[in-house]
Amino acid sequence: MHSDTNYIIPPLLDELMKWEKEIKPHVPYLETPTGYFLKFDPADNGGYQSSPVDAIVFANTGMDGTHYAFLTDFGAVTDLSEAPIICVDPMDFGNCTRIVANNINEFFALHFSDH
Repeated sequence: MHSDTNYIIPPLLDELMKWEKEIKPHVPYLETPTGYFLKFDPADNGGYQSSPVDAIVFANTGMDGTHYAFLTDFGAVTDLSEAPIICVDPMDFGNCTRIVANNINEFFALHFSDH
């Protein structure tokens, strides 16, 4: 899938993952402080039939297989900070995959500004 490109974790995602680890002991009533299960594994496209093969998952909701991923355009996007963000909802038959943000900064800006 992504063998010809060595993707690195975008700085914002790295910072958020570190922040979650740091703050989690202070908010034990929150399963995940950001509301997502954050991760970074360039080999993980989500594993569902509706998950694009050129996607790299960075967040799961923990429900119904819904996950968010960088869309790499088969390696054309080399900096994941600039990659479009997709939402894959395997249970939303007929509309499983859609672009939800232009990049990870916009994704989290939209997510956190909604609160």
